[in-house]
Amino acid sequence: MPDLISGSYMPGDVYWFKGVPGGFEKGRAIPETTPEQTERAATAASLADWDGDGDLDMLVGNIWGGVHWIENRGDAKRFRFAAREPILVGGKALQVESGDTHPVAVDWDGDGVLDLLIGYEDGGVLFCKGRRRGSGPPVFDTMEKLTAGDKEISLGGRTKIFVTDWNEDGLLDLLAGNFDFGSDDYVGNVYVMLRRR
Repeated sequence: MPDLISGSYMPGDVYWFKGVPGGFEKGRAIPETTPEQTERAATAASLADWDGDGDLDMLVGNIWGGVHWIENRGDAKRFRFAAREPILVGGKALQVESGDTHPVAVDWDGDGVLDLLIGYEDGGVLFCKGRRRGSGPPVFDTMEKLTAGDKEISLGGRTKIFVTDWNEDGLLDLLAGNFDFGSDDYVGNVYVMLRRR
Protein backbone atom coordinates (compact mmCIF):
# COMPACT_ATOMS: atom_id res chain seq x y z
CA MET A 1 0.00 0.00 0.00
CA PRO A 2 1.49 3.41 -0.98
CA ASP A 3 2.78 5.74 1.74
CA LEU A 4 3.29 9.50 1.52
CA ILE A 5 6.13 11.76 2.66
CA SER A 6 5.99 15.52 3.03
CA GLY A 7 8.41 18.23 4.01
CA SER A 8 7.33 21.07 6.30
CA TYR A 9 8.00 24.77 6.72
CA MET A 10 9.08 24.91 10.36
CA PRO A 11 10.99 23.25 11.82
CA GLY A 12 11.55 21.56 8.46
CA ASP A 13 11.10 17.93 9.45
CA VAL A 14 10.08 15.33 6.90
CA TYR A 15 6.83 13.55 7.77
CA TRP A 16 5.78 10.00 6.92
CA PHE A 17 2.09 9.21 6.37
CA LYS A 18 1.62 5.44 6.38
CA GLY A 19 -0.89 4.19 3.84
CA VAL A 20 -3.95 2.38 5.19
CA PRO A 21 -7.19 1.28 3.49
CA GLY A 22 -9.04 4.42 2.48
CA GLY A 23 -6.24 6.89 3.24
CA PHE A 24 -3.27 7.52 5.51
CA GLU A 25 -2.36 7.43 9.17
CA LYS A 26 -1.49 10.66 10.97
CA GLY A 27 1.91 11.96 9.89
CA ARG A 28 4.99 11.21 12.00
CA ALA A 29 8.27 13.14 11.79
CA ILE A 30 11.05 10.92 10.42
CA PRO A 31 13.95 10.94 12.90
CA GLU A 32 17.24 12.25 11.54
CA THR A 33 20.41 13.51 13.17
CA THR A 34 20.83 16.86 11.41
CA PRO A 35 22.14 19.22 14.12
CA GLU A 36 21.41 22.67 12.66
CA GLN A 37 17.83 23.82 12.35
CA THR A 38 18.93 26.50 9.87
CA GLU A 39 19.38 23.77 7.25
CA ARG A 40 15.82 22.56 7.70
CA ALA A 41 13.30 25.36 7.12
CA ALA A 42 10.81 24.90 4.25
CA THR A 43 12.00 21.37 3.54
CA ALA A 44 10.81 19.78 0.29
CA ALA A 45 11.56 16.05 0.17
CA SER A 46 11.70 13.07 -2.18
CA LEU A 47 12.98 9.50 -1.95
CA ALA A 48 15.58 7.63 -4.02
CA ASP A 49 18.25 4.98 -3.61
CA TRP A 50 20.83 7.75 -3.88
CA ASP A 51 23.89 5.69 -2.96
CA GLY A 52 22.87 2.50 -4.78
CA ASP A 53 22.88 0.21 -1.73
CA GLY A 54 19.32 -1.11 -2.14
CA ASP A 55 17.39 1.08 0.30
CA LEU A 56 15.68 4.46 0.06
CA ASP A 57 17.52 7.62 1.05
CA MET A 58 15.99 11.11 1.25
CA LEU A 59 16.73 14.16 -0.88
CA VAL A 60 15.72 17.51 0.61
CA GLY A 61 15.76 21.13 -0.49
CA ASN A 62 15.30 24.17 1.72
CA ILE A 63 14.26 27.81 1.68
CA TRP A 64 17.86 29.02 1.27
CA GLY A 65 18.46 27.08 -1.95
CA GLY A 66 20.52 24.24 -0.57
CA VAL A 67 20.06 20.63 -1.64
CA HIS A 68 21.03 17.79 0.70
CA TRP A 69 20.74 14.04 0.88
CA ILE A 70 20.08 12.00 4.01
CA GLU A 71 21.60 8.54 3.98
CA ASN A 72 19.49 5.63 5.17
CA ARG A 73 21.89 3.65 7.34
CA GLY A 74 19.26 1.05 8.11
CA ASP A 75 17.85 -1.15 5.37
CA ALA A 76 14.88 -1.40 3.02
CA LYS A 77 12.45 -2.21 5.86
CA ARG A 78 13.95 -0.51 8.92
CA PHE A 79 14.97 3.06 8.17
CA ARG A 80 17.66 4.87 10.16
CA PHE A 81 18.51 8.28 8.72
CA ALA A 82 21.79 10.12 9.25
CA ALA A 83 22.45 13.86 9.08
CA ARG A 84 21.85 15.97 5.99
CA GLU A 85 24.87 16.16 3.69
CA PRO A 86 25.16 18.74 0.89
CA ILE A 87 25.00 17.47 -2.68
CA LEU A 88 28.04 18.66 -4.58
CA VAL A 89 28.29 20.05 -8.11
CA GLY A 90 31.82 20.53 -9.38
CA GLY A 91 33.11 19.80 -5.88
CA LYS A 92 31.09 22.59 -4.22
CA ALA A 93 27.84 22.44 -2.27
CA LEU A 94 24.89 22.84 -4.63
CA GLN A 95 23.26 26.23 -4.08
CA VAL A 96 20.37 27.79 -6.02
CA GLU A 97 20.47 31.57 -5.67
CA SER A 98 16.72 32.20 -5.66
CA GLY A 99 16.13 29.51 -3.01
CA ASP A 100 13.19 27.23 -2.16
CA THR A 101 14.57 24.10 -3.83
CA HIS A 102 12.79 20.80 -4.48
CA PRO A 103 15.09 17.98 -5.69
CA VAL A 104 14.01 14.80 -7.49
CA ALA A 105 16.40 11.99 -8.46
CA VAL A 106 15.65 10.30 -11.78
CA ASP A 107 17.56 8.86 -14.74
CA TRP A 108 16.33 11.69 -16.96
CA ASP A 109 18.64 10.99 -19.91
CA GLY A 110 18.31 7.18 -19.81
CA ASP A 111 21.98 6.32 -19.40
CA GLY A 112 21.54 4.16 -16.29
CA VAL A 113 22.84 6.76 -13.80
CA LEU A 114 20.63 8.92 -11.57
CA ASP A 115 20.41 12.57 -12.54
CA LEU A 116 19.01 15.40 -10.43
CA LEU A 117 16.13 17.72 -11.33
CA ILE A 118 15.46 20.70 -9.07
CA GLY A 119 12.45 22.99 -8.97
CA TYR A 120 13.09 26.37 -7.35
CA GLU A 121 11.67 29.74 -6.31
CA ASP A 122 11.89 31.55 -9.67
CA GLY A 123 9.84 28.89 -11.43
CA GLY A 124 12.45 27.06 -13.45
CA VAL A 125 13.81 23.52 -13.32
CA LEU A 126 17.52 22.75 -13.09
CA PHE A 127 19.20 19.63 -14.50
CA CYS A 128 22.35 18.05 -13.07
CA LYS A 129 23.64 15.18 -15.18
CA GLY A 130 24.89 12.33 -13.03
CA ARG A 131 27.92 10.21 -13.74
CA ARG A 132 29.14 7.18 -11.87
CA ARG A 133 32.49 7.09 -10.10
CA GLY A 134 32.76 3.73 -8.38
CA SER A 135 30.12 2.94 -5.77
CA GLY A 136 28.08 5.49 -3.87
CA PRO A 137 26.09 8.55 -4.95
CA PRO A 138 26.27 9.94 -8.49
CA VAL A 139 28.79 12.69 -9.24
CA PHE A 140 27.79 16.03 -10.79
CA ASP A 141 30.05 18.40 -12.71
CA THR A 142 27.54 20.96 -13.98
CA MET A 143 24.07 22.39 -13.35
CA GLU A 144 22.00 23.89 -16.16
CA LYS A 145 18.46 25.10 -16.73
CA LEU A 146 16.10 22.56 -18.23
CA THR A 147 14.70 23.69 -21.56
CA ALA A 148 11.75 22.89 -23.79
CA GLY A 149 13.15 23.15 -27.29
CA ASP A 150 15.22 26.35 -27.25
CA LYS A 151 13.31 27.99 -24.36
CA GLU A 152 13.99 27.77 -20.65
CA ILE A 153 11.16 26.16 -18.72
CA SER A 154 9.38 28.73 -16.55
CA LEU A 155 6.49 27.51 -14.41
CA GLY A 156 5.77 30.28 -11.91
CA GLY A 157 6.95 30.61 -8.33
CA ARG A 158 8.11 27.95 -5.87
CA THR A 159 8.12 25.13 -8.40
CA LYS A 160 7.65 21.62 -7.01
CA ILE A 161 8.19 18.75 -9.44
CA PHE A 162 7.44 15.08 -10.05
CA VAL A 163 8.59 12.78 -12.85
CA THR A 164 6.51 9.95 -14.32
CA ASP A 165 5.44 8.52 -17.69
CA TRP A 166 2.20 10.50 -17.63
CA ASN A 167 0.86 9.42 -21.03
CA GLU A 168 2.38 5.89 -20.97
CA ASP A 169 4.43 6.33 -24.13
CA GLY A 170 7.69 5.07 -22.65
CA LEU A 171 9.13 8.57 -22.04
CA LEU A 172 9.49 10.33 -18.70
CA ASP A 173 7.34 13.45 -18.42
CA LEU A 174 7.53 16.37 -15.99
CA LEU A 175 4.73 17.41 -13.66
CA ALA A 176 5.03 20.67 -11.76
CA GLY A 177 3.04 22.63 -9.23
CA ASN A 178 3.59 26.29 -8.36
CA PHE A 179 2.46 29.27 -6.36
CA ASP A 180 0.90 32.06 -8.44
CA PHE A 181 2.34 35.34 -7.15
CA GLY A 182 0.03 37.30 -9.45
CA SER A 183 -3.14 36.20 -7.67
CA ASP A 184 -4.73 37.71 -4.55
CA ASP A 185 -6.27 34.30 -3.80
CA TYR A 186 -2.94 32.44 -3.43
CA VAL A 187 -3.72 30.19 -6.36
CA GLY A 188 -1.51 27.23 -7.25
CA ASN A 189 -1.27 25.75 -10.71
CA VAL A 190 -0.32 22.27 -11.94
CA TYR A 191 1.41 21.70 -15.28
CA VAL A 192 2.10 18.55 -17.27
CA MET A 193 4.99 18.75 -19.75
CA LEU A 194 5.08 15.79 -22.12
CA ARG A 195 8.37 14.71 -23.66
CA ARG A 196 8.53 14.01 -27.38
CA ARG A 197 10.75 11.58 -29.19
